[in-house]
Amino acid sequence: MRELVGERAQLGIPIVLKSSMHGRENSIDATKSSSPRGVSTTLKSRIVRGKRGNNIPINNCGSIMELIRLHAKERATMSPTDLSFCWNRVTRLILESKQERRGLSNERNQELLQPLIDDTLRNIESFGSTNIAATCHKLAKLEKLCGLNAGNTLWTALEEQIARLSNSFCAREVSNIAWALATSQRCSETVWCNLDDVVWKNLLQLNSQGLANVAWSYARVAKSSPALLKEIERISLDRIQEFNCQGLANMVWAYATMGYLSPELFDKIADVVLRNAQKLNSQDIANIVWAYATLGHS
Repeated sequence: MRELVGERAQLGIPIVLKSSMHGRENSIDATKSSSPRGVSTTLKSRIVRGKRGNNIPINNCGSIMELIRLHAKERATMSPTDLSFCWNRVTRLILESKQERRGLSNERNQELLQPLIDDTLRNIESFGSTNIAATCHKLAKLEKLCGLNAGNTLWTALEEQIARLSNSFCAREVSNIAWALATSQRCSETVWCNLDDVVWKNLLQLNSQGLANVAWSYARVAKSSPALLKEIERISLDRIQEFNCQGLANMVWAYATMGYLSPELFDKIADVVLRNAQKLNSQDIANIVWAYATLGHS
């Protein structure tokens, strides 16, 4: 056990130890000397059914190390849905804990997720549309928040599945995939052409966040589509009150980046922003000011 602690301490990652008094698993930071921190009992348990019908308590994992150990133990029975839920759980953990986020931001710690990356790649052709969309979204979020590099091989395989399943995605999944590909700077012309058709098919079903995400994503990868921006503008004008501040900031940033001026849309957005100025963060303000200045709209 001492050797295990020493090894984990060198890596700077949380480890899980059994409490001698209560037999509970506690998550601790091996780089600190503080007392063990108990796994939150408020986490909602979610049991996922594996290939052979066994129950895999993925959402019971209170730390990334617990999840890594669970995957090592159950990997032979994990289904594509299980693997997708593993990525969801990793993302949830780093959002809930600054300690987990710091640990996963270390490249040496990221190597511990390689078996999960390998299994995801190995089973990728069995992933359905929902699992593909969810996995893309979580991998992109982990890359954004922790710098996790899942590797070009996995992303290329995901893109191939996106192209193959393009007609199976619902509106929310299309929005999440577009955001994920743009966030990770995946600019495959084939994937975006296939995605373009599905985006058009689902535009009316997208909520305000989805519309903003799609506009932002196209701008992020510099995929020019004036017709799409015009249609998003038309839909958004009637639903402008549904957008939150970040969505509005992303929208005007996207239109300015693509060089598309919509005076009516920008006027309506300005009215909403001015009424909700106290809700804007510094990044939103910077994006909005830059967008209006870039397009010369006052």
